[in-house]
Amino acid sequence: MEALTVKLSEKDPREISEAVPIGDVAGGRYYNGLDHFSWKYANTPPKDSKIST
Repeated sequence: MEALTVKLSEKDPREISEAVPIGDVAGGRYYNGLDHFSWKYANTPPKDSKIST
């Protein structure tokens, strides 16, 4: 939980963002074989639903 105590200066986020050019980041968020496990395919009932789990 030490990550919660890290203090960034005003220029730190910019330096972090510039560390990897946006053109170098490519591809999906998940491997193709794991797409069906993502939230996009969830069938969770609405919070106010009367369906018991």
